Amino acid sequence: MNLAAPLLLAAAAAAALPAQAKPPTARQFLLDDYTTVVHLDMKAVRDTGVWDEMGASTLRVVCNFLDDQFGFSLDQLDRITSVQAPRVENGQVVATNEVVVVEGNDDLGEIADPGHNRYAELAIGAYTLRTDQWMENEAYVQVTPKLRVHGSPGLLTPVLTGKPRTGLPSPDVMAFTAGKKQLLFYAISDLRQPASMRKLVEEALPDAGWPQDDKPTFVCLSILASGDPDDPHLTAELVLRHGAAGPGLAASEKAVTAALERLAKLPQARAVWPLLKKVAHESDGSDALYRVDLGRARHVGGMLATMSPFLLFASSQEMQAAPAMQVQVLEEVTEEVEEPPPPPPPEKKKDSGN
Repeated sequence: MNLAAPLLLAAAAAAALPAQAKPPTARQFLLDDYTTVVHLDMKAVRDTGVWDEMGASTLRVVCNFLDDQFGFSLDQLDRITSVQAPRVENGQVVATNEVVVVEGNDDLGEIADPGHNRYAELAIGAYTLRTDQWMENEAYVQVTPKLRVHGSPGLLTPVLTGKPRTGLPSPDVMAFTAGKKQLLFYAISDLRQPASMRKLVEEALPDAGWPQDDKPTFVCLSILASGDPDDPHLTAELVLRHGAAGPGLAASEKAVTAALERLAKLPQARAVWPLLKKVAHESDGSDALYRVDLGRARHVGGMLATMSPFLLFASSQEMQAAPAMQVQVLEEVTEEVEEPPPPPPPEKKKDSGN
């Protein structure tokens, strides 16, 4: 693990640190023209009444588990934003830069490190940059009690030393969120970048058969609140964007339709069968858009709580390997073990004549 270069740069910047009237804002840490983002607005979730409705369900148990992982309660969280942008050197994309900003409504505290010496501390003016000794080129800074930022030292230090960024997204990302009210969550991925969700999209749509020069360029998943504030509903939207309306867009629409039909036949997806019947599809220029009303927030919370064990562990290697192992065992049993004969009928008791 080589942390010398970024730490030396951070130390040099700290030595020339100008006085700052006030700490940088959350947006000033975000990358300029970012093309990939995941954003959860917990303040909006609470303000729309969705959290109260969902909190009444057994989903709260799952949230308590997440509270332990974050080190603070989700009730203390207002927004969490993770953005990515390509790192270009000599005209070539060589890596992906990422910054994660956590905004709270209360003191978030420091990340617990009970005696493991995971984080090395470097003073940068009024701030303490904590570099992760377990993860190469990773660090975080508690800017204020209510603002925590994660990223590489090379991305965090300039902002701490008086060189804030605009933090504005690329036009593509901005177009996905502009004008949408009560937007609670969105995940937008630039499928043209190395650290994108392209592999996941291709695995979800294995029969798409896109033309080589007309594959999807962006995917966006968003959750919005709608309806009566006293009885909030949730709406989910999925958008696959292409460079133009052409054969690639038609291939995406056909592939998504086939994927929904396959999902509607899986016994494991029984909980979402009613939702699949309500999915609405439309084409909007170069976008294939799918929208579904998930129903009342309390019902969504109950459905997620029911599915939570699968959601928490399905991505593990053990779970991914389990189906293949089960098939192999079943095949061996079928070939080597004959079905046992039925048991003989019980003997009738003899009548003693008494």
